[in-house]
Amino acid sequence: MISARFYSNQRIVLEHAPIPEPGQGEVLVRVAACCVCGSDLRTYHHGNPRVKEGAVLGHELSGTIVKIGAGVEKFRVDDRVAIGADIPCGSCQWCIGGNPNNCATNLAIGYQFSGGFSEYILLDKRVVSIGPIARIANGIDFAKATLAEPLACCINGYERLLPAMADFPREALSVVIFGAGPIGSMLALLAESYGLGQVVVLDPVEDRLAKLLELGIAVKGVRLDAQGDWIRQLDAVAPHPRLVFTACSTVDAQIAALRTVGPRTAINFFGGLPSTSAKLALDSNLIHYQQAFVTGSHGSTPKQFTAAMNWISQTILPIEQLITHRFPLTSIEDAFKNSLNRTGLKTLIQPNL
Repeated sequence: MISARFYSNQRIVLEHAPIPEPGQGEVLVRVAACCVCGSDLRTYHHGNPRVKEGAVLGHELSGTIVKIGAGVEKFRVDDRVAIGADIPCGSCQWCIGGNPNNCATNLAIGYQFSGGFSEYILLDKRVVSIGPIARIANGIDFAKATLAEPLACCINGYERLLPAMADFPREALSVVIFGAGPIGSMLALLAESYGLGQVVVLDPVEDRLAKLLELGIAVKGVRLDAQGDWIRQLDAVAPHPRLVFTACSTVDAQIAALRTVGPRTAINFFGGLPSTSAKLALDSNLIHYQQAFVTGSHGSTPKQFTAAMNWISQTILPIEQLITHRFPLTSIEDAFKNSLNRTGLKTLIQPNL
């Protein structure tokens, strides 16, 4: 098989290796599709302490089970499956308490475990027994199923904010999203499913806003002037948002999000920042007197991954249109460049294209 392996200095190398045989409790999947995530791009540029040289990235994937190891009862050969990222230990206080994405073990597909930028992926027995794997419903193609992982992260994002706003009617909760990329677009799509109020998405890339509006999502798109005052632009359309997401990896977006704080505003720093980013100065009095809520969300749980797959199976919203570019595995560096240039929205790699 061919796998795309990550090495330092922004280098990905296509390498041949024997197709692995599944051992006790393991499953071998022929990868059909794997999307490029923003965290893949951050690893590519800045490295990651959880990712060793020679690792295979990619954690938004789908494929077909071709072999199963002894003892596997949950799955069968020819099952079509979608696979997520975060693998909990299943036994610590966080896992038992229903918050496995706080598990200190912090294992993940495409990090410590080989990822989906490969023709085949061998799923460790821990992944098979307690990880985020879901069968793909009839009528859902492999490409659409890859979106379950980022969508699960978006569900996690809302589940961090909505309990803090439980005393408000859903339709009274206006939403502001910094970033019209794939995550920002999914957050906007989910807002409609949750029955929330006005949704405003801000982004400096006009083509992304145009694509988002083209999808028929009930949002207003606001083009941010990179040199201008984001808050002044935001005030013109959404002066007092209730829910605010930073669906991009910039300190400027986080600073702007904090400047939206009014009574009971809830902010989610959704997009992670590179470790080299400037640190944020927080006016705690602003949070104190406005009784605001500032949180973050990281990854998702297997339960949220299943919820995302159910949402994809049942919704009529056009989530599959977020995939705007497709590449074979042999053109993975072109795929990464496409994502880095913010061309389109979601970039998909199909190893067997």
